[in-house]
Amino acid sequence: MIAFAVLACLYVLLGYLATRVVLYIATRNNILDQPNERSSHSKPTPRIGGLGFVAIITIILAIELFVHASPPHLILALMLPALFLSVIGLIDDLFSLSNRTRFCFQVILASVVVTVVAPFPVETAALTIAVTIILTIAIVWLINLFNFMDGIDGIAAAEAIFILLSLALLLSLNNEENSWSRLIFLIAMPAAGFLLLNWSPAKIFMGDVGSTYLGLLIGCLMLIAIKLGISIWSCLILAAVFLCDATLTLITRMATGQQWFKAHRSHAYQKLAEKLSHAKVSFWMTLVNIFWLLPLALISTHLSPFSPLITVVAYAPLVAICLKIKAGQSK
Repeated sequence: MIAFAVLACLYVLLGYLATRVVLYIATRNNILDQPNERSSHSKPTPRIGGLGFVAIITIILAIELFVHASPPHLILALMLPALFLSVIGLIDDLFSLSNRTRFCFQVILASVVVTVVAPFPVETAALTIAVTIILTIAIVWLINLFNFMDGIDGIAAAEAIFILLSLALLLSLNNEENSWSRLIFLIAMPAAGFLLLNWSPAKIFMGDVGSTYLGLLIGCLMLIAIKLGISIWSCLILAAVFLCDATLTLITRMATGQQWFKAHRSHAYQKLAEKLSHAKVSFWMTLVNIFWLLPLALISTHLSPFSPLITVVAYAPLVAICLKIKAGQSK
């Protein structure tokens, strides 16, 4: 236990140091996110900070692949598609890719993850195709919502850390899956190191290289967790803050005839940040995650017949808040 705690602290430190290196490189090469009318920040800030935790998490997964006994195909599905998507994100951060190009890569890589992990046993080809399509769409949405929700200091990193640690906790309660619980816990540590520099006032942003990577990584880990016996309802509950805000905002923008595919500042969290602050919004989101969503995810795991109802209970106040704030509506 002591050795594991030391290892976890080491990965936090490595995540922090790697982000420091990226911060130095981005600053020296003028790789800055310039504020505009759709931005939630007011001064040029280095981006591509996600490179730091991407590098350290890749090292963690490589060690797991070559040293430990985890199924190689699952580790490779967890490591390679997300790493490839981070490269696409980096190119987009530096040179800007078209929406169509980014989306095509997301669909391809998400379908690879779904095909390899295959959490649900299916009996017919038609059902296999249907499940693959549905799960691919779900993961593509997870990739994009992490991108959409990465708009204020600390929020995306804090959400990712919460989901990862919660998945680790849920798996640890299943005594047969402690190896995966430990791995997921360690994966969260480099992101915690990044968060030390990304918390408000942020010294660096993660960029698409980090946000899209986290979306696909977490999507793959959720599929693995479901494969190992964790309820899909619990996974939906853990991601409720991001899923609720991003989905309701998108639906509202489409329904009101706005150019929903363009950058904007009408997410609920962005509107709250204008009234409060980046730090307060990210902090209160974390409290909601820990004291509302995590307990309900745990209850859902142990009361599986009532999981759909518990999920509705989890989402209800979040939906009410988004509607109250008028998420997705322009000023």
